[in-house]
Amino acid sequence: MPLYPGVMLLDVAGPAQVFETAAAAAAERGEGRAYRLAFVSLAGGPIATDTGLILHSEVWGPEQAKADTLLVPGGSGAWQAAEDALMLARVRRAASAARRTVAVCLGAFVLAAAGLLDGRRAVTH
Repeated sequence: MPLYPGVMLLDVAGPAQVFETAAAAAAERGEGRAYRLAFVSLAGGPIATDTGLILHSEVWGPEQAKADTLLVPGGSGAWQAAEDALMLARVRRAASAARRTVAVCLGAFVLAAAGLLDGRRAVTH
């Protein structure tokens, strides 16, 4: 999950909890680990959310470009992320390798700026 300054904490924590719960349930059934969450950013290190809570991130490298699911969270920082050429290039690269690409709320505008919604119907709230 790519993080950027001003990311909405709820847009990170909510999906993270859902995927972690699914991973734990699969592991309990002996199916192995269904998901491994990766929180990444362009530079790695601390990222301040919209609430001021600091989240740790790894450097967004080639191994994260092979994610099964790319989830782009929203938040007030999405507008700046949608104008960052390197962020958009990383999103495009990760989306091209992912089985599915999704966004939460304003994260849809990052996907749109990356050209991933061109010719597609999309909805956000």
